[in-house]
Amino acid sequence: MISIGKNIGIFLLHLIAIYISTFQFTAWASWFLAKFIFHTAHSGEFMFVHLAANAVIVGVFAGTFNIFMKHRVAVFVCIVPIALMIYKLYIFKAGVFESHLSAAIQYYFSTEGVNFAGLPSVDGRIDFRSIDMASIRRCNDQLYFSAPIFTSIGYGFSSWLMLKVPWSLETKPIDTT
Repeated sequence: MISIGKNIGIFLLHLIAIYISTFQFTAWASWFLAKFIFHTAHSGEFMFVHLAANAVIVGVFAGTFNIFMKHRVAVFVCIVPIALMIYKLYIFKAGVFESHLSAAIQYYFSTEGVNFAGLPSVDGRIDFRSIDMASIRRCNDQLYFSAPIFTSIGYGFSSWLMLKVPWSLETKPIDTT
């Protein structure tokens, strides 16, 4: 039986893995999908329009490493990003004539109305004359608060799958008789 302190430590390690994989590998997944699957040029716009799909792919891939560890707490790692998002939705400041919840959900989960001109283009250059700081802040908030939710859901699902499916990493000798 594993102690509570050890479970908390393992949970924190899986949580760190969620955030590192979200911030480091979501852009790489976006680049891979744009270049090899959709055959388009990678840009910041492609990444943020497909942020949920990129983050889930990264989470599923990262969660498959639980086959080596078999930690049950990895399934529940989505609790922290969801709780953080609930807090961010609660403290969101909407306009006077806007519905609070719908404006917050659109801000954190939709790319409608975002000006992508300030994001790096295909060749990596930024046109500083067309930067819209509100759009940059919105894209950062989506990357820091929305993407970890999608990554943790994919991570938890693949960790659960690695626990339930009887995978065998041991090689069995071939019977030559």
